[in-house]
Amino acid sequence: MNLGSKFPDYSIEDMVKFQIDFLKSKFNIIHVKGIIGNSMGGFEALTWAAKYPEYMDFFNIFSKYL
Repeated sequence: MNLGSKFPDYSIEDMVKFQIDFLKSKFNIIHVKGIIGNSMGGFEALTWAAKYPEYMDFFNIFSKYL
C-alpha cells in the first residue's frame, strides 16, 4: 500500500514528543541520564535538549562528518 501524499506530515519535534510520552506511559520514566545521537538521532538529541532540558542530565551529538 503506497500512501504517497496521504501520509501524515510529522517533524523531529513530533517524534521526540512521542518518545517522551511513550517512556512515561509504558515505563513510568520521567527523567533520563542522557540522550546520545548520530545523524538523525543527533537532531533528535538536540531537539530533546532544546525543548526538554529538564528531562535529562546530559546530551551528546556526534558525527564522523564534522
